[in-house]
Amino acid sequence: MTLRLLALALSVSTLLPASLQAGPVPKRIETLIKSKIVPAYRQEDSASIERILSNWLTKFNDEELDKIDELLDSHGVPPTGRLILDVRVTQLLAGNNPANGKVPPRELTRSMPVLFDRVNEEVERITESEFFEEKLPDYSGMQDYHDAFWEIHVAKNKLRTAKRSTRYGQAFLDAATATKLRGLTKAEQESLEIDFTAQEKAVDEAIDRLDEAKTEMQIAALSKAAKVVRESDDYKERLRAAYVIEFSSDPIIETLKKKSPNEYERPLLQDEQLLSTVESSVRYARESAGDLAEQARLLYLGMHWWMRGRYGAGPDGMGLLKSVHALRSDEAQFPLYMPTKPPQPTEPSASSYGYGVPQYDRRHHYIWMYEYRTMLSKNVFTEETTYEPKSKTKLDQFY
Repeated sequence: MTLRLLALALSVSTLLPASLQAGPVPKRIETLIKSKIVPAYRQEDSASIERILSNWLTKFNDEELDKIDELLDSHGVPPTGRLILDVRVTQLLAGNNPANGKVPPRELTRSMPVLFDRVNEEVERITESEFFEEKLPDYSGMQDYHDAFWEIHVAKNKLRTAKRSTRYGQAFLDAATATKLRGLTKAEQESLEIDFTAQEKAVDEAIDRLDEAKTEMQIAALSKAAKVVRESDDYKERLRAAYVIEFSSDPIIETLKKKSPNEYERPLLQDEQLLSTVESSVRYARESAGDLAEQARLLYLGMHWWMRGRYGAGPDGMGLLKSVHALRSDEAQFPLYMPTKPPQPTEPSASSYGYGVPQYDRRHHYIWMYEYRTMLSKNVFTEETTYEPKSKTKLDQFY
């Protein structure tokens, strides 16, 4: 009788959902989610999130973490894997590398698949855009080309971020030695069989294809811009055309000189005579633009830097501060979080303290102006430290 009851109990247990078998989340965990995790997530308090999740990811098994993820979802908070991944990315942007062996193995099983899928989704979304079509869009107005070049610029920045993400992911996995993974189940270990190196190559291919599309579009825009600056009566349209001529001419020629024609994928760029043809078009376009090219350069550079100072955000201090790398590298001073579309600023007369657009009034002009005066340079051979001024005042490109 006992054996029959045991068999019956086992058969019933296989029919019960896994969530019931695992049991409910302990009350103290539910309270912690409501009182700590939810507020920290809404306030973007990554330090508090890391402090709690690091403990959970060490203490709880995979099934228990799935239950916690369900509870987080009921409160509108992402799962543990995504939460901890965002924390690690924030740390990396701030100059701290958590891939130093201190990351719990179970954390990797929750976050690394999320990172891999996130990169794949971003690359897939970008490669489905019109810039990856065999025939590129043919625009009639210069503003259409301006908008297209901005979209390409944004897409390339996203691909660059995706590439950095694959390197971060590989660094995390390299730090997870076989010894550290012994406490994981077979399924958890298999979840870490991710090839970030192959993924990085796929991202590189997408970047190359996007660069080729941009070059082909610049060639088409250059030809139309030369005609506009000569024939149009619309001063704004002529300025837009002069901008295309000023900022596209050198990059086109430099790109075409990097490779031989047979190394390109797009048929137009495989033309053996394309370089000489473009060089001739550039000379004609610049002659056509005349002094208008310099006017356009000053106007659009001024607009660009004004937008950076007004709406740009650094990775630290609620957007007020740049990465700590900016103190050691002049190149690290330029990357910022920028809106992909021009924001609609809040009316000055509106009462919106702390919630306006932008959130701070001319904040970066007060802080960043002191960051580019000098660089701290250390000679690794003599251990001599000197302050070496480095000029970055030649505003001839967008950063």
